Amino acid sequence: MINIKDLVKLFFMFLKISLLTFGGGYTCLPIMEKELVDKKQLITNEELLNSYALAQMMPGLIAVNVGVLIGYKKYKLPGALAIMLGTVIPPLVIGMLIAFTLNSYTKTDVASKIFWGIRVGVCVLILNVIIKLLKQTKNKKFKNILFIFMAFILYYFCNISPIYIIILTALISIVMAKYYMKK
Repeated sequence: MINIKDLVKLFFMFLKISLLTFGGGYTCLPIMEKELVDKKQLITNEELLNSYALAQMMPGLIAVNVGVLIGYKKYKLPGALAIMLGTVIPPLVIGMLIAFTLNSYTKTDVASKIFWGIRVGVCVLILNVIIKLLKQTKNKKFKNILFIFMAFILYYFCNISPIYIIILTALISIVMAKYYMKK
């Protein structure tokens, strides 16, 4: 039987995660790991990474998808709904507030410095996720680093769409997997 207190705790846990996450799904992984794996021990690190990998293949927001997968696994539909609401409400409210007030302040020096600081913080969180994912790969670190640099060069210097880069790396991975399976 599903406990209402557990659902309320899940809602507020993901409300907090959502409030502390700037930059989207990639920046929420370290915060989710700290809350769900380290503090609450609701799931294992492997379960979180598996949910994260699956969520990246699903349409929609990564943070919401990860939360819904975890909530559904633990508490079925009520858990998925509680987490979805907790994850969606903060950006929805903040986005509406920003939309109403931002137009008059975007050109000020203070606002540009604030946005610059937020961008730096987001970059650090994304780099943290990359490093953690690389540490958890066993024998294929060189291949993963090569893929990261290849994708960066294609995107940044060649102006190739990320969609095409994802398709290209998926095809290369399939070919490499078939090659290694033959050995």
